[in-house]
Amino acid sequence: MKKHQYAVIMAGGIGSRFWPFSKTTHPKQFLDILGTGKSLLQQSFERLQNTFATNRIYIVTNEAYSELTLQQLPHLSVDHLLLEPVRKSTAPCIAYAAHKILSLDSNACIAITPSDHIITNEERFSAALSKALKVAEKKDIIITLGIQPTRPDTGYGYIQYHEEKEEDGLFIVLSYYTYQISPYSENLWLTFIEYAAVGSFLIIELFRNRIIKTFHLSSV
Repeated sequence: MKKHQYAVIMAGGIGSRFWPFSKTTHPKQFLDILGTGKSLLQQSFERLQNTFATNRIYIVTNEAYSELTLQQLPHLSVDHLLLEPVRKSTAPCIAYAAHKILSLDSNACIAITPSDHIITNEERFSAALSKALKVAEKKDIIITLGIQPTRPDTGYGYIQYHEEKEEDGLFIVLSYYTYQISPYSENLWLTFIEYAAVGSFLIIELFRNRIIKTFHLSSV
């Protein structure tokens, strides 16, 4: 089944929230944030090599970062570098990559990952990812990996899931929340405490307003 598994790393953002370290000419995914001698993009690429063959990993980035990406990932084939002429955020990026891969393999099962996450327990991440791929290949579903939230943040989405596991060890999503700041909104922190008290919320990076037919893995 692994012959139909692919990974896509989204690496086209400008990292504006990490300014002044992250700049348009050299955004955060190309920086060595942790002082390890490797950029976040390089760490993301190597992390996925634990699950995918190198020739099954694609990078989507802006045309302006083509040379920089190939410099940092010398083992990446040029035809696995998908270049966007303009930045259109996450959904178009995923659609572009999915169209490209599905044109090559109509049975493809694709994992979409950001290029700027710091994951210290890579063994646990790889195990969760492998489990997600195995289930996604059998069922027509989208699976998301999340972590328990510790604070309210308008930059993230919060998923409430059913506390009883499905037969595959996954949790079905009940609802999806985002936090909005306005002069008429309730206190953000108190609202978060009210949600968190339920005890069954997870956090994912916000990239769309709605999640439909999505499951969550308990192992992350």
